[in-house]
Parts: sequence; structure tokens; C-alpha cells
Amino acid sequence: MAFIPDFSPAWNTLQGMARDATARAPYFLVALVIFGIAYLLSKRVRHLLISGANRAHRGASFSVLVGRIGSGLVIAGGALIAATIAFPAFTPATLVSVIGFGGVAASFALRDILGNLFCGLVILASEPFRIGDRIEVKGFQGEVEDVQTRATTIRTRDGKRVVIPNTVVFNEPVEVVTAFAKRRLDTSITLTDDDWDGAKARALEAMEEVPGVEEDPKPCAFILEWKDRNVVLGLRWWINTESTEGESQSLDAVLTAVAKALRNPPQPTS
Repeated sequence: MAFIPDFSPAWNTLQGMARDATARAPYFLVALVIFGIAYLLSKRVRHLLISGANRAHRGASFSVLVGRIGSGLVIAGGALIAATIAFPAFTPATLVSVIGFGGVAASFALRDILGNLFCGLVILASEPFRIGDRIEVKGFQGEVEDVQTRATTIRTRDGKRVVIPNTVVFNEPVEVVTAFAKRRLDTSITLTDDDWDGAKARALEAMEEVPGVEEDPKPCAFILEWKDRNVVLGLRWWINTESTEGESQSLDAVLTAVAKALRNPPQPTS
């Protein structure tokens, strides 16, 4: 006689689970509605916090930090309430125990993620630079587009987006190019004649007439070094960091003006 397996216990178990799920369907629906309300409320809270931070004349980075923290707390609270309604056995103590049990394993698996998160929060709170500033880190220079919890994104002058982990930004030296209203530029040229004083005077006059060169501090020209029996003339001037003309445009304009002035010295009057 062939053996026929008895599936009745499994079938009864499935029926019991189905009845339980059907009985708790209203609770699941309420939990879903509560989580949806919390999600929508988090958007509103984030908007209000960012607006309040902006009215207090705080930086964009700080406003982003406050908005994200407030939004995250609202979503976390809504998720906790929804889970308690959907699963009566679930309590905050249960969540703490689960986190404590898996915390050691998760700390190793998510070490880099948590490190970037912590560094991102510190950067947003301390604001060593702000969104819109131009910074240079690890050889990359560009305008800060966003400071996220994982990475900082910058847009380079050649139209590329560079994503830099926050741990790198936090631990490496960062040059904030636009930290101050004015920035100094330096370059040098080699003189081909022996009239050093006249060359300095003509170079200085040409620099002062270049648009975009700041009057205060004044530009200056000075003997930088003696090289291969020639004199190297140093040029120094300041530009506005918010000007539409960048460093390369200013450098081109100054060198062009100085070159013309040195090639075509004023003729002596008879």
C-alpha cells in the first residue's frame, strides 16, 4: 500500500495564519496610514526647520542638517508607532535588544558607512565650508553642490561632478578658495633687458589698468630671482572671489597687459 503524506497539519497552520492576517488587516491598514502621515509630516517639518534656520541667517549646510534631523526623527517616530500597532508584541525594548544583538556584527559591516555619516554630520554642523563655496581637496577643486550624509559632491570647472567620501573631507586638508572676499594671484616673467626699474614701473602701471584687479591691496611687481643671467620679475595682485572672471581669465589679462607694456616701452620725447 502506497504511503500518502498527510498535509492536514500544514494546511491547518496556513489557514490559521490566514485568519490571523485577516483579523489584523485593519491594524495593518491603520499602521500604514500612520506611517504615511508621518512621512508627509516629515516633509513639512523639514521645510519649516530649513525656513527657520534661513531666517536666523544660518548657512545652507546647517539648514540642511537641521531639516534632515527633524525629518528623520518624525519618520522614526511614525515607524515605531506603526510597528507597535501592526505587531502588538513589538515594543521599543524589543527594538533595543535587537539592535544590541546585531550591533557588533553591524559595526564591522557598516563601519565605513557609519564613519561617513558621522563625518557628514560634523561637517554640516561645524560648517568649515558651505554649499556654493569653491573648495579643493585631494587635488580636486570645484563648487560644493551638496553635503550628504555619505559624501560631499563638488562640480569642477570643466563640468565634472566629483563625489568625495566625508571621511576624506573630514580628515584631509581642505582649501576653501572662496572663504574670503578677495584672493591673491601670483605669477612671474623673465626680463630681457637691463632696465629693471623701468620694467617694474611699466608692469605695475599695466596691472593697475586691468579690469578686475583690485585697487586695495594694490598690485605689486618685484625682483623675484636671478636665473640664467636674467632677472625674474614677480607679479602679484588681488581679485574678487565672487567675480565672474576666474583666476585663469585674470592671469591671461594681466600677462597680456604686462607683455604689451614691456614690449612697447614709451618712447622718449624729443
